[in-house]
Parts: sequence; C-alpha cells; structure tokens
Amino acid sequence: MDRMVRRASSYFSRQLVESRRSTVNPLLEVAEVNGRMLLDSAHANYSFGSLHRLFEQAFDRADLRRRRIRHALLLGLGAGSVLTIVEERSQEPVRWTAVEIDPVVIELARKHFDLGRHPGLEVVCADASDTSRWKRARFHRYDLIVVDVFVDDVSPASIEAPPFLGELGASLAPGGILFFNRLAHTADEAARTDAFAQRFKRQFPDARVFEIQNNRVFVHEAPATEE
Repeated sequence: MDRMVRRASSYFSRQLVESRRSTVNPLLEVAEVNGRMLLDSAHANYSFGSLHRLFEQAFDRADLRRRRIRHALLLGLGAGSVLTIVEERSQEPVRWTAVEIDPVVIELARKHFDLGRHPGLEVVCADASDTSRWKRARFHRYDLIVVDVFVDDVSPASIEAPPFLGELGASLAPGGILFFNRLAHTADEAARTDAFAQRFKRQFPDARVFEIQNNRVFVHEAPATEE
C-alpha cells in the first residue's frame, strides 16, 4: 500500500505494516494508527502507543526537564519510545546505552523507526539481567536509568531480584534517577507488583510510585553527592 494512502487509512483503522515472530516474541507487529507507527507484541504495546504516553507522564511527574542527562541506560529498547521522550526533554545531547534481548525487535526498530536519528545511541543485544553486558558498555555510571523489560506482558523475575536492584542503584551517578516500569493490569499481576514494591522499597527506602494507566512506575533518586 502507498504510504500516503496507508497513513490516511490509519485514522480510520489500524494498518498492519509488518508482522514477525522471533525466539523471544511469538508475535511482533509494526502498525500505523492515527498517523503514528507502533510496535506491538501479542498483548502489549512495546513503543509509541500507550507505553509512550505512560513514560511521558512519568517523566513529567518527576520533572525530568530540570535534570542534566548526559549518559543514560535503557533496559528494554523496543522501538525507541523512551529515547524520543527523554531527548525532547533534555537540554543537551544524550549518550545512550540501550539493551534489547530480541534481535528481531532491533531489526524492526532500525527498519521502521529510524534509530539513526539518535546519534548518541549504542545498542547492546543481550539479556538485561546480564549486568556484565551493560556494565562493560561505554559508561559505568548513569544520570538516568529506565527499566522497561517485558516479554509480551510478562516481567521477568530475574530483573526484580534484590541483587539486580542493587546493581541498578550502584550504576546511578550522584543525583541520578531510576525509573522501573511494571504492569498491574490484572488482580494477579497487581499482587505480584505489590510484592515487587516491597523489594524495591527495601532497596530504595525513598522510592516513589506513580500509578499510570494499568502500570506502576517505581522511581528512585540517588543522593546528589557520594556518601
């Protein structure tokens, strides 16, 4: 379909652009809706749909615009929603390390979502729970860390364990900020999120929680100076 026709049609119905499967995700779809390209899994939006709106609200609640963000770590790249939102709010160029486990997601992001417009981006194809992969990247301390790791709508247990949370905290620069996104869209998932909240708050007693849509975004700010 001609792109102009597809874009016009997208204001009336969801226009499928490409459908793929991978060893990680049984279904990945690039679609155009209301003139905007989205990346979806079978049961969740991975980028530029509801997830994009969620992080816009979370970052604005935390007043991200007032922060100096030079080095940032994104665990769960998707198609790059978080990159776009942060860069729109940053006063200077951001140098990114982005970790994504699924090579097909990376391929689709490069093909349909122009990752090249983020010149400070380094993409690491790896499991986010393998901290050695991102701790050996260009930077070892970050002004911003965003954790948005899902396989479809499931949050892996490996990234919710206390040792992993400790690694996140140790990887924040002085004054840095951590956002950890988790679903709470069903009664069972809300119960699991409540259990995670206890672990997160034991690790980060100052933690705030933003309830947005059917998600909870956990936020921790590191002290401005080393203790």
